[in-house]
Amino acid sequence: MTDMENKTLVERVEHAPTLRRTARAMLSDSTLLHFQPSRRGMVVHISTRLGLGQIFDEEMAQELDTLIANLEREAEKGMHHGWQHDECDNNGGYETVNHDDRARDLLQSASLLRRLHDVIALVLDSVDAVHVTMTMLEDA
Repeated sequence: MTDMENKTLVERVEHAPTLRRTARAMLSDSTLLHFQPSRRGMVVHISTRLGLGQIFDEEMAQELDTLIANLEREAEKGMHHGWQHDECDNNGGYETVNHDDRARDLLQSASLLRRLHDVIALVLDSVDAVHVTMTMLEDA
């Protein structure tokens, strides 16, 4: 790794606790409210794990992937597609996409969780790279 890549990794790892706390607060204070009690299990589970600081493992990365996909799928229900006619061109126009408040909140949560996921994945990949390097050096 170059110094710039190391700096980026260190900066991202340093930013992880802030992302973790922010994600947990968002899940508990906002995202959870958009689901019926019977459908809150995964949100509660991940929020609990975030509260415990248990984030740097493959299981958390996979669970975040699943939750992000669920949030995005739920958000699609609140997306409304339309067409805006171009007044200057009878054949022109453009598609519009509007989100209701629920969809906007869910997409915001998904975006924050994606950033946290990316930090976790970067750390896990870096740890794997170190292990491979150490094994290669030991075998040489």
